[in-house]
Amino acid sequence: MAKQTLPNSRTVALPFTRLLQDDPHLFQVNPGVDASLALEHASLFLAAAYDMASDAAQDVPGETLWGMACLIEMAKSVIDSVSGGLVRGEDEQ
Repeated sequence: MAKQTLPNSRTVALPFTRLLQDDPHLFQVNPGVDASLALEHASLFLAAAYDMASDAAQDVPGETLWGMACLIEMAKSVIDSVSGGLVRGEDEQ
């Protein structure tokens, strides 16, 4: 079965990464990108960040990096869940 997305599920412009308080943002999520594709890419970014944080947590004493890895994993799970709700025709369960 082919993927079906909800109609009009698109990103909005969202600037991020301000280098200095009064400077413009360095990056922006562009408007008009299909929400399912945007969520898929965000999930891939979080998966890579989770892998790096998990690897780093093994070499660093303390719980800060481990906590960061857990938060990344939770955020990725939320994004994957939303994406699964947007995309029809795939067995996500």
